[in-house]
Amino acid sequence: MTPEIQRRRDEAEYHRRSVFERLVALHPDAVTASGHQHTEELMENGVELILNARLADFAARRTITSQAFVRVGRVDDRFTYAPLVIKNHEVTEVSSSRQLLEGSLERLDAERRRGA
Repeated sequence: MTPEIQRRRDEAEYHRRSVFERLVALHPDAVTASGHQHTEELMENGVELILNARLADFAARRTITSQAFVRVGRVDDRFTYAPLVIKNHEVTEVSSSRQLLEGSLERLDAERRRGA
């Protein structure tokens, strides 16, 4: 690995860690999931912010891990969540078929923006 690649990895890890620590400080009611089953239970109970969220579809041999899940609404009797992925870079292209949620670390209840 080149020194430049290592520098970029270190910077990305530092960014993820510092944003995660700020998120925890801003939301003391956030719950850290201990595994797949615990994440599902937290989602069923409507926890607003689930840290280290993990879900699994064992039949299809798929899993998802996200720094956090943010509750964004409710459909019938189920709460809905959006993954929160912490990155130090991202490119977003305009698309009429895409809908992005925009929020902040302080205010996680995102507002919908069309085509952004």
